Amino acid sequence: MFFVTIFLGLFLGSVVIILIARYSPDAAESRAQAARRQQEHSGIVLLPSIPFDEFREIIVDLLDVMEFRITFEYNHDHRLTMIARTSNPLSHGKFIVHAIHQISGDIVDQTDILQLQDSVKADRAQKGILLTPYQINANGLGNLDVSLELIDGKKLRTLVSEHIPHKLESINAYRGF
Repeated sequence: MFFVTIFLGLFLGSVVIILIARYSPDAAESRAQAARRQQEHSGIVLLPSIPFDEFREIIVDLLDVMEFRITFEYNHDHRLTMIARTSNPLSHGKFIVHAIHQISGDIVDQTDILQLQDSVKADRAQKGILLTPYQINANGLGNLDVSLELIDGKKLRTLVSEHIPHKLESINAYRGF
C-alpha cells in the first residue's frame, strides 16, 4: 500500500508538471508583449515586423551583391537556411547562412548561435553567418569552435545602406533595423 501511494503521488505530480509545461505561456513572448503594451501606452510608435518574403529578398539581394552564390536554400518556421559559396581570392569557400526572420521576444539567444556553430561543423564550412533584424544575445558563449559572423539589426541596416541602398527605404517601415 505504501508503494502504491508513492507511485500514485509521482504519477499525479508528473501529470500536473506536463499540464503546466503544455499550457503555460512562453515567458519571453509574454515579456515582449508586456513591453510592447507599455510602449504603446506611453505613446511610442511601434513598427510591425518585416514580412518573410521581403526579408528573404533583402538577404538574397545582399548576398548576391556581396558576390555570394546561393547553392542551397531551406525555409522553415520563420527561418532561412542557406549554403552560399564565394570565389573571392581572400574569402573563398562555403558559408552557412542562418537568417532568422521572427523570434520570440525579438532577441536571438545563444541556442541559435550554437545551432549555427553545429551546422558549420557538420558541413565543414569556412564560416557561419547569422542575420536577423533583431538583437543578438551572445553573452556567456566565450570562444566558439568555428568562425561565426553575427549580424544584428543595426549591422544589417548598415550593410543594406552600403550595398543595396535602394532597399533602405523599405526597411524603415519595420522594427528591428
